[in-house]
Amino acid sequence: MNERQRTMLRILLESRDKFLSSQQLADRLGCSEKTVRNDSKVLDLWLSEHSHATLSRKPNIGFQLEISSTEREELLNTLYHASTGSTNDEMDEKNRLVRILELLLVEKKSLTLQKLSDLFFVNKAVIKKDLEKIEGFLAKSNLQLTTKKKLGIEVEGAEQNWRQAISKVPAFVESTASRMQFWEQFFEKQDVQTIKQSLEDANTLNTNPYTDETLQNLTVHMLIAVKRLKQGHSIQLPEAELDSILTKREYATAEDVMKKMEHHFAIRFPQQEMAYIALHFLGGRVQHAPEAGNEVDVDVQELTATLVSQLSHMMHIPFSHDEDLFRGLHVHLQSTMNRIRHRLSVTNPILDEIKRMYPYMFDTIMNEIIHVNQSRDLQIPEEEAAYLTLHFQASLERLQRKSGSNKKTIIVCPMGIGASVLLRTKLERKFHSLDILESVSINKINQYTAADIDFIISTVPISTTTLPVVQVTPLLTAEEENKLQAFIEELSSQKATSGTAQHTGTLPYLRELVKEELIVMNLKYSHPYEVIEALTTRLEEHGYVSKEYIESSIIREQHSSTNIGGGIAIPHGDPSYIKKSAIAVGILNKPLFWGKEYVSLVLTLATKPEEYTTTRELFTEIGQLTDHPLQMTNLIKQKTLEEFIKSL
Repeated sequence: MNERQRTMLRILLESRDKFLSSQQLADRLGCSEKTVRNDSKVLDLWLSEHSHATLSRKPNIGFQLEISSTEREELLNTLYHASTGSTNDEMDEKNRLVRILELLLVEKKSLTLQKLSDLFFVNKAVIKKDLEKIEGFLAKSNLQLTTKKKLGIEVEGAEQNWRQAISKVPAFVESTASRMQFWEQFFEKQDVQTIKQSLEDANTLNTNPYTDETLQNLTVHMLIAVKRLKQGHSIQLPEAELDSILTKREYATAEDVMKKMEHHFAIRFPQQEMAYIALHFLGGRVQHAPEAGNEVDVDVQELTATLVSQLSHMMHIPFSHDEDLFRGLHVHLQSTMNRIRHRLSVTNPILDEIKRMYPYMFDTIMNEIIHVNQSRDLQIPEEEAAYLTLHFQASLERLQRKSGSNKKTIIVCPMGIGASVLLRTKLERKFHSLDILESVSINKINQYTAADIDFIISTVPISTTTLPVVQVTPLLTAEEENKLQAFIEELSSQKATSGTAQHTGTLPYLRELVKEELIVMNLKYSHPYEVIEALTTRLEEHGYVSKEYIESSIIREQHSSTNIGGGIAIPHGDPSYIKKSAIAVGILNKPLFWGKEYVSLVLTLATKPEEYTTTRELFTEIGQLTDHPLQMTNLIKQKTLEEFIKSL
């Protein structure tokens, strides 16, 4: 479909059950009725291939889409992202960025604008824009993009920063491939497999094995180490740091693994390199929480106590009663502190999904993390805040769940303790007929037979077992719940009943907090910070917040983007600067790139800490908006302030 045909489909979707005449469509599309009729044939073909919907026609009346409400929402969501997200041009750009970074960082080439222009068949202006983005990406790892006479563009910086930048490339280009698939385009497949196998063999000897995610991270860092060593670049750690690492058991593990690989790579790993990989073992996540007090630093115990106490107070939830939460946080924060101490980066492949699924929990934790960072001189990033969200969300659902079991199952979840615990808790709360024995790695599933369990619930594809497998995501969406319910019913041949909340379409908390004087329509800004400043200033001018709230909102945005998907951003500042609760609304004249996605509606939140019930319900309503693009579209297309408030 072309852009006009996509617009026609969107109009038909938004019209719901109304018929639209060819003249009405032609007027809105700016074309002739004949063009509308021709485009309708294209829509017929597209719908037959991509949807269960049909385009019906009535003579002298017009066109109407026959489509289910669920599919209507899904198609609207798809069209929204198609209009603001990845076009073919953007895919070409991503491919260029990957290749340029491969040349600069992995192959260590010197490049010129002319060479890059010739390589990708684009003009130099396009390459300059690519390099601006790459320069910003490299700066986050303290690397510089420099231009040298007669040589061209090169990267400069410390070796450890260089390697961290290489490891972050998939997240920067938002690769949709699996991590190993992505890296196999940079390195030989046989080399990847050799390192993976060596790490898996070593992991089987550990009493508390590392997660599959940690093994993947170690594989990547070892591949990078081999490449850089062969190019003549080795790691140099401070002497004091090196001495402290040599005495740890993680160093012995790294040394054993790397010495066994020296023959394959025809290389000798220096002590510094083995110590560097040992750091990544230190920062890795393990599959099980340790016994209480075992191998947990005092500062980790203090940080855990602070987070649990503060979150209990802010959310009025008794997290301190959950011993499983303390154990999970101890093991997670132990590896977190190790990464921070040794300046190691962290990736979270489901960061954006966590922010969308649990915006209230994530935001509450992120606000506390900002205070913790300031008071303890730490740099805990949003990726870690998202992992902590899973731990606290799992605790919340443990505290609310009911007991009951029937079918026996195990969980396979390589994402680590937080994700597997969250998935287990959601399953136990929603499926009382399940008896979940434990969470295991892929390598251990063959220890179970049909006599032990009825089926397996996995977050990754499994082809090495004859047992039935149901694949879900760690977040267990509503669609996946239905799939799992149907599967359990089929296994047991018994009907199970489950209630589903009905979407009412009303937004009472938003309507109460949004004031007419705080709504700004047709906003024209080029950067999120400009939007935040404009809307928080309006809050301050009308007496809802003090002046300090403006700067604190910018600081909050710097720590973590408040884009929560669905075309919505929810910037906000330090609650201590709020005088009375309100929401300032900005409707952008055109979608603005905000974090990783485009935004059309900005809800600048200012809710007082003591009004925690209102805040929680408010986040529920905002989540409702992100899940229902038709409702969101209806809001942003309103022409007057009165219409906007009425549409809430």
